Amino acid sequence: MDAQTIIAKRIALELRSGMLVNLGIGIPTQVANYLPAGIDVFFQSENGLIGMQAFAEQGLEADDLTDAGGRPISALPGAATFDSAVSFGLIRGGHLDVTVLGGLPDNTAYLEELAGALKRSCATGGTVRSGAIELAGDVRDRVRPILAKRGITVKG
Repeated sequence: MDAQTIIAKRIALELRSGMLVNLGIGIPTQVANYLPAGIDVFFQSENGLIGMQAFAEQGLEADDLTDAGGRPISALPGAATFDSAVSFGLIRGGHLDVTVLGGLPDNTAYLEELAGALKRSCATGGTVRSGAIELAGDVRDRVRPILAKRGITVKG
């Protein structure tokens, strides 16, 4: 089992039935594939969908429905689609329970910015506005951020 699968499976264990969960780019897009049996979670794509299916069934992928990485996905029966303004309204309104953020191991500046934004938000009770940073910026309320990334050493 590769490191990304191990990370995605571990994150899936953190989720509880009824949660509204945003999945970011990279490893987070795999989390839905590893939900434990009996756990019903609503996955939200900031592209405008609540009710993403874990696996896009062969032939049922919808090119106009995508995950955060832009890959075609399928929707579950009863799913809701909406524009990005409504999607970010859910985010800014604190309606998410968890956001799973992807972290690129070679993007140190992004990770430092994310860590700084989280620290400032927790310390001051403020929020930040900037893509993935915005998703993590509301931690003082009820959104729990999880950063999904592989660890690296000084040797790579």
